[in-house]
Amino acid sequence: MHFSGKIANEIREIDCLPTYSNCQPTFYVLYYCYLSSKECPPKELKNIHPTLAYLYIHEIGRCFRQQQFTFTNDFSINYNHLHRKLSLTKNRTNPYAGLWGGHISNINLIVGKNGSGKSTVLDLLGMKQYQRNHFFEHAQWFAIYHLEDDTFVIEGRNPGLLENVARALPEGVADYSVRISFSYERQQITVHGNTAGEFHDDRRTAENERLIYLYQLKAPTRSWLRQVKDIGAQDTFTGYQRVYLDNTLFAGIYKFMSAEYKKLENVFTIDRAVCEFRRRDKIFPDFTTEEDKLEMLGFRFYQGKGNVLFFESDKVPILPKRKRNPSPWSLKDKFIISYLEAAVMDLWINSLLSDLSKEEKQEYIARIHEIAYDTDDYSTRIKYLFNLLDLLGEWLLPKLQEKEGINFDPNIYKAMKVAFEELEAIYYISGAEVVVRVSTGMDDAVHGLLLIYDRFINKYGLRRSLDVSFRYMSSGELEFIHSFVSVYGAIQVAVNHEQVDTILLLLDEPDASFHPEWSRRYIHYLTECIRLAELNEGIKFQVVIATHSPFIVSDVPKEHITCINVTQDLMRIVKKADFGLMGNFYDIVKNDFFLDSPVGEFAKGLFKRIMGRIKEWREYDGEEIELVRGLISAIDEPVIRSRLQERLEGRVAELAVRQKVFESQMELEDKIARMEKELAALKKRRERTLD
Repeated sequence: MHFSGKIANEIREIDCLPTYSNCQPTFYVLYYCYLSSKECPPKELKNIHPTLAYLYIHEIGRCFRQQQFTFTNDFSINYNHLHRKLSLTKNRTNPYAGLWGGHISNINLIVGKNGSGKSTVLDLLGMKQYQRNHFFEHAQWFAIYHLEDDTFVIEGRNPGLLENVARALPEGVADYSVRISFSYERQQITVHGNTAGEFHDDRRTAENERLIYLYQLKAPTRSWLRQVKDIGAQDTFTGYQRVYLDNTLFAGIYKFMSAEYKKLENVFTIDRAVCEFRRRDKIFPDFTTEEDKLEMLGFRFYQGKGNVLFFESDKVPILPKRKRNPSPWSLKDKFIISYLEAAVMDLWINSLLSDLSKEEKQEYIARIHEIAYDTDDYSTRIKYLFNLLDLLGEWLLPKLQEKEGINFDPNIYKAMKVAFEELEAIYYISGAEVVVRVSTGMDDAVHGLLLIYDRFINKYGLRRSLDVSFRYMSSGELEFIHSFVSVYGAIQVAVNHEQVDTILLLLDEPDASFHPEWSRRYIHYLTECIRLAELNEGIKFQVVIATHSPFIVSDVPKEHITCINVTQDLMRIVKKADFGLMGNFYDIVKNDFFLDSPVGEFAKGLFKRIMGRIKEWREYDGEEIELVRGLISAIDEPVIRSRLQERLEGRVAELAVRQKVFESQMELEDKIARMEKELAALKKRRERTLD
C-alpha cells in the first residue's frame, strides 16, 4: 500500500519510511530495511542457490560431542576427526528435488524429546556471532554450504578441525567463513578466500550476502503481546548473516489476520478477534480528582477557553438527574484531541516538571499561556496542541540528550494524528478507544497507522501514549499467527533484497501450542505460504524445523529427518529416522523414539496399582470388588481392559472358593457346636432322671 499524501508528508520529516520507486512498501520492509539500502527491482534469474548441506559439532561445551547432521540428499558427507579429513560424495540422483515446490530446496526436521538438544542445534546455526560465542564457549564446529558443482562455503569456529582450511588462514583466527572447491576424485579441499570479499557476479554481491538465516526462536512471551523492546544488534560475523524473527510487527500481524489467514484456513476461527488502540491514561496518581490534576499541571489548556476532553467521561449515568447536552465533539475528534492532550500532560508532568526550579516552572507556564487560541473548534485545538508539543520539545530535547542521549521529535505525534484522521469514524467506540474487527478484511488506513506505530514505537514518548493489542484469540491461535507472520516476514525479505538467493529459515517448535490437526497440516500451510507469494525464480527457501510432534513427520522423507537420542550418561546420539513420508500416525506414535509407553504415565501407574490392589485381597469383599470392576470397565484400551478383567475375575473366583470353603467350615463348626450343646443337654437330663 501507499501512504496518503498527508501522512507521507508528515513522516518524511522524521526520517521515517524508505521510499521505494519500484515496489510497494510492505509490512516487513520497515523491520528489515537496515539489511540493504537498495531499491527492489525485479530479480534476475539465477540458478545458483547456497544450501546448508552439513553440520559437524566437535565440542560446544554442552551435550553434543563429535556429532554430524546432514541437511541434503544431494551428497553423502562424513567427517573423520582423527585424521581431520572430510569425505564428500555427490549422489547420482535426488528423488526429492522439487518435492515442496519451485521455491523450496528442502525441508529438514530435527526431532527429539524435550531436553534432547533440538534448540541447541538451532541456536548454534541461527545465533549472531557475539551471542553464539557467549553461549558456546570454546566451541569447535563447522557447517558446509553447497554453491554449485564442486564449489562450497565452509564456516565455523576453530579452523583446525580441517587441515587444509587451517593451513590457508592466518594463525589465531577463531571464527571463519571461506569459499572452497572440493575435488571429488582426490577428496581434497582447496581454499579460495574469505566469503566477505568474494564476488560471484556482475552485481558485485559478496558471497556472504547471498544467503541469510532467519531464526524464529521459541519463546514463552512475544514482544508484540508485551511490547518488549528489541535490543538485537546487527550480526558482525563475516559469514552468512543471522536475523531473528522474534520482533513481530503490529502491521504484519494485522495484515496476516485480515488478509492472509483465510488463504490458509478454510474456517475463519478468529472472527471475533479485534485490533484495539487505547489511549494511555496512567499519567496522574490514582484517585486524583480533576481539580488536583489541573493544579498539578499549573497551566490552563486553551487559555481557559475550552474544556480538557481528556477529563471527560463517555459513560452515561444510569439515572441521569437531568437531560445531558449533546457533545459538540464526535468520538473521532474527541479521541484525537484527548490523545494529544494526554501526550502533552505526560511529557510535562513525567518528563519535564521534576527538573524545573520554581522560577523556571513559572517562566515556562507564562510561555505556554502566550500560545494563541481564538475559537474553540477542532482545527484550532489541534494547532494549539501542536504548538504546545513543539514548545515542550524545545525544552525537553536538550535535557534528554544531556541525561540519556535520547532524541525527542514532536513530529511523531503529527504523523499519528494524520493517521488517526484517515480511520473510519465507525472504529471510534469512545474518546479513549478505537476497535477494528479483523474479520472485515484489511483496511489500508488501519494498516498505515500500524506501520507508523511500528516505525516509531521506540521513539521517546510514543509507547507511553498508546496501547495497541489484539484480543479475543486462544493461545493456539496466537501461536499460529505468530508463526506464519514470521514466515510472511521471511517472504518479504526474499522479495525486497535483490542480493539474497537463499533464505535459510530456522523454526523452533513452531507448532508447540497447536491442536494436533494444525500440527498435521503445518508443512502444508508452510509450503502454501511460500507458493502463494509472488516470488521470482531467483529465490529459494531452505527450512529447518525443530519439533517433538509426531504429527509433522509424515510430510517429510526420513532422509530429511534427524533424530536426537539421549544416552544414559546424558550425551546425545544423532541418527537418521526410520519413519517419515506418508508414515501412519499410529505407527509413528508407537515408535519408542516418541513414547516410552503407549499410554499416559498416570494410566501406566494406574494399571500397576489395580494389579497390586487385586493381589492384596485376602478375603471376598463384594463392595470393593464392584468398585474395582467399575474402574476397569472405564479403561478404553480393549487389551489392557481385558487383561485386568481376567485378573479380577480369576482373583474373585479364588476368593469365592476360599469364601465357600470358609463358610462350609463355619457351618460344620456351628453344626458340631449345636450337636455338642444338644448332647450336653441330654447328659444333664439323664443325670436328673437317675437322681
